[in-house]
Amino acid sequence: MVEEILQDYAAANKQFTFAALRYFNASGCATDGTLGEDHDPETHLIPVILQRDHGLRPRLIIFGTDYPPPTATNVRDYIHVDDLADAHIAAMTRLDTAARSSATSAPAAGSRSRKSSRPEKVTGKKAPVEFRPPPPRRRHRPLRRPQPR
Repeated sequence: MVEEILQDYAAANKQFTFAALRYFNASGCATDGTLGEDHDPETHLIPVILQRDHGLRPRLIIFGTDYPPPTATNVRDYIHVDDLADAHIAAMTRLDTAARSSATSAPAAGSRSRKSSRPEKVTGKKAPVEFRPPPPRRRHRPLRRPQPR
């Protein structure tokens, strides 16, 4: 809705330009380690996987295996914060042209079980995963991606 309002305003006012970026699940930290998050307790998937792989957790617990194959776990797109910053800079650079709407996401989505097994490929060590039923309040909904106009 807001993007439509911005598009209408840009069409009426040629001096107005905008960029709209849609993204979810920004993850990571500065590559030099100076910026990042520290949750206690940690609940975010990627840090929990890394804690498991460093022996700080006995296993990764994934709630819900009632999703469609191939993994039966939910799918999430992740985008690294550095890539997200680059996308914002690129959007700002293009603002001197006509208004645009851009959807930004990770190159490929991955299920929770696939994300959890990625470190195994790097380390060569089997990492324990425990699957549990989904919480009663959550119901599986098909994956829907916003479509560009």
